[in-house]
Amino acid sequence: MVPLPIFKLAGVTTAALTKITAVLLKARVSSDNRKLVQAELETLASVLFDKVEENGSLKAKVELLQAENAALQEQLATPRIQIPPSAPPEQAQRQQAQKSYAKILKGKAKRRPPPRHVSLVYPKFRETSSEEVKDTLIREVDLSKAKVGIKNIRKISKGRIAIECRSNKDLGKLLDEINANQKIADTLEAKLPVKKLPQVILYDIDRVVSKEQLLTKLTAENELDGNAIKVLFSIRARTQQKCHWVIEAQPQEFKRILKKGKLSFEWSRLSLREFVRPTRCYKCNEYGHISTKCVGKETCPKCGEEGHKGPDCVNQHKCIACTAANAKFQKGYDTGHPVTESNCPSYLQEMVELKKRINYAS
Repeated sequence: MVPLPIFKLAGVTTAALTKITAVLLKARVSSDNRKLVQAELETLASVLFDKVEENGSLKAKVELLQAENAALQEQLATPRIQIPPSAPPEQAQRQQAQKSYAKILKGKAKRRPPPRHVSLVYPKFRETSSEEVKDTLIREVDLSKAKVGIKNIRKISKGRIAIECRSNKDLGKLLDEINANQKIADTLEAKLPVKKLPQVILYDIDRVVSKEQLLTKLTAENELDGNAIKVLFSIRARTQQKCHWVIEAQPQEFKRILKKGKLSFEWSRLSLREFVRPTRCYKCNEYGHISTKCVGKETCPKCGEEGHKGPDCVNQHKCIACTAANAKFQKGYDTGHPVTESNCPSYLQEMVELKKRINYAS
């Protein structure tokens, strides 16, 4: 069986990132700079995954154009013959059967994967886990009665689950069925997913700087629109006196910030990059939830086994996330690495999926 282009890309990308990481280590590049380089490589990898999908669609269109061009050239090379009114019925049928380019494209479009029709189900109480939400839906919602068909159901962060339906019509029925169900009206709510605004992380800012001070000085010193930016939260840095701040920006302002490369802040220039962080549980080490919501067993991030922690591991590296993806979806990912590796195929795929849910307005 010939592997799909996206699987080939995953293998090549993983190998390339591994080599680059090794070179950075040998070159004794500082940890912070190495992280910056790896982060940019991850962003590039996620773009490559998207481009592979786009390339497949463009390739199909090119093939159709080539076929249409060949047909037109053949028609031009063939002498025109006036068909008399008494032409045989078979010949008239053949003429009617000839498809225009628009019809060929329309037929091809029908064979493309259909758009995703997804609903998110939220718990109304924070302590409810995704597993509990899923169990409640299965127990209380009768899909056959509602005449709704689903394609996929999966757990995501903050106790939510994502449900993919067969069609937009089924999606509407599902939303109505869940929100009108009195048995779960007080505990669950179904909504359509809303794309998030892009985020940027700013590195090494004094911990004494407040949100308000940061926003005021950034907008004044960099000619940014303060109404298009929101300061979200800070992350601890390795230096005790410093921290990293994550900001959210409207798409156009986000593009302006990335184009600048660095932002002025007081007497310094702040390094920055896009902030995209997949949610991974530090208990079971799988993606889609956090440890406080985990119902699984604690596993080692290096080998995926139970009974010990990462620093104590002496086993061969085996990524539990890639192993799970191979078992569930036949991905064919390489598993010979810790789940914490920045070039992990599961991590890169999570990055791709996350970026699909970000509003870049492009």
